[in-house]
Amino acid sequence: MFYRLSHIDDRPLPHELLIDGRPCIVVRGGLLLEPPSEASSHFGEGEGQSIIKFFDRSGTSDEPSFLARSSEPYRSTTPGQLDISRLDSDKGARFTGFVDGDKVQLRAEGGARFLASGVRLTFVAAPNEPITNDWSLTFDFGPPQVTSVDPVSHKDNPMVQDATREFIASGETERQRAVRRRLENAWRAPV
Repeated sequence: MFYRLSHIDDRPLPHELLIDGRPCIVVRGGLLLEPPSEASSHFGEGEGQSIIKFFDRSGTSDEPSFLARSSEPYRSTTPGQLDISRLDSDKGARFTGFVDGDKVQLRAEGGARFLASGVRLTFVAAPNEPITNDWSLTFDFGPPQVTSVDPVSHKDNPMVQDATREFIASGETERQRAVRRRLENAWRAPV
């Protein structure tokens, strides 16, 4: 489900936040929790994907610009409790928190220099907000990379290159549809 950032350390937005040690004024942010059933093929059993994004108002545009993102697996430790971290690695951002009705509260536990330990983030459910451009490519990791069986002898062969491009293009429309379905399902799915 999609949640909109409402408070940082119990203060409403806009609010200053140190991201990777740099002071930034966050004017907008969000949390997307993809349910474990949809993401379980990508992570361990019972784990979903969490994505946190922050935006500021730098530059001349009225549209907020992207500041930073955290993309980590999450799991429910007990009903309503969240643990966002990589279980078998000390890399990546770490958060603990809880879901209380339409509200998610997270506490940064350090890791990856993303946010200082102790920062509190409050999000409110917003599954009916439109999917904006800055979220539309969330699960789009680009077309597959294909190499020929014998890359040394066929690397510069125009026929092999054309066949590879055609192979990738043949599945591109369905791949993009699947990416969009995954985002729309995650955006509105209850956690």
